[in-house]
Amino acid sequence: LILDALHRRHPPLGAFIRDLEGELTHPVQVNVYRSPANAQGFGQHYDIHDVFILHLEGRKRWQIYDRPVPLPLSQGKDTDALQARRQVVMELELEPGDLLYLPRGHLHQTRSVGGPSLHLTVGLLLRKWLRALDVARELAEEQLALRHAMPPGYVHDRAGFAAGWQAALEALAQVPVDRLHERLAHRFVRSRRPLPRPPAPAVDITPDTRLRKRPGLIWRLAPRGDEVRMEWLERRLDLPAYTAPS
Repeated sequence: LILDALHRRHPPLGAFIRDLEGELTHPVQVNVYRSPANAQGFGQHYDIHDVFILHLEGRKRWQIYDRPVPLPLSQGKDTDALQARRQVVMELELEPGDLLYLPRGHLHQTRSVGGPSLHLTVGLLLRKWLRALDVARELAEEQLALRHAMPPGYVHDRAGFAAGWQAALEALAQVPVDRLHERLAHRFVRSRRPLPRPPAPAVDITPDTRLRKRPGLIWRLAPRGDEVRMEWLERRLDLPAYTAPS
């Protein structure tokens, strides 16, 4: 039995995940796995993100192998590496309260021992530098050098192509890092939707009212000269810079 993304329906898990996302500034998810007694889990496989296994009930035996593909981006593309005989690097049995960290790419397989078992898998969907390159490419459209066409005959002229490619890389390096960071940060904040919760009671707000951040809300402050911008979801609020410490 698998319950995907349980944090979206279970408020305590949702609050935990949002707090974790706020610290890591990377997306996080939680799945729940329940296995019958003495049952094999998935066959030997690897995940394309790091995971923490929190064991809750019963016992489960884990066999962990080496990594057939260094830092994989997708599952199962390197068939030769997957079919080769893999080396077991760890074999252990998890009991309630145990926590296991499994880095991305390690092959593993599991089997419940004696009775049913239950565990949470906390997946860290860490953003790769490839994502930064994707956003840099968007910003690089403003670089005139990258808007030129590749020269006629480039297919047959490797040296000419190499020289042009080097110039293109130099133009890409001119993308302002502040703008690149700003766009990445902005997209992360906008992507983290608030978790469902009962509506807050209506209150009268006065200049003396003390406000606090809604639990589970991802937000950030972005300096903008003599102002500071508060961003959350698709909203923003510009305030004087002196308010930032508050």
